[in-house]
Formats: sequence, structure tokens, C-alpha cells
Amino acid sequence: MNDAGQNEIMMEGEAIGNQGAKVVANNLSKCTNVQSLHLVKCDITDAGAIAIFKGAISAPEIQTINLDHNELTPAVFDSLV
Repeated sequence: MNDAGQNEIMMEGEAIGNQGAKVVANNLSKCTNVQSLHLVKCDITDAGAIAIFKGAISAPEIQTINLDHNELTPAVFDSLV
């Protein structure tokens, strides 16, 4: 994954699921210009969201993570603390 100067990663309606979320998470450190990550309606559950949150630690430029319309529970937000 190469950000090629882009400041957003946008995937909407792509059924990447937790496996795809983990691939994105594992490559966020290579995306040095990305400030916004939008994975809307991507069939992601808590496990994929947690992977994204952990991957974002290695990408401090990221300011926004949008996971709207995925199957997340309130428990996923406990992983943010």
C-alpha cells in the first residue's frame, strides 16, 4: 500500500471484512500522508476495528477514522483507552 501523496483512504461498500481491515491496519505505517481513513459499509466487526485502531498508532498523521455502517458494538470503544 502506497499513499502516493494522497491524504485519504476511502472505501465505501467494499466488503473487505475483518481480514481486509487487518491488511489496511498492517500497512498504515507506510501511508505517511494519510490523514483520513473512511471504511464505511465494509462488513467490519469489532475485531477489524480494533486492528485499525492499533494500526493507526503507527500512523500519527491520521486524524479521522470513519467506520460508519459497520457491525460495531459499544465494547469496541473500550479498546481506545
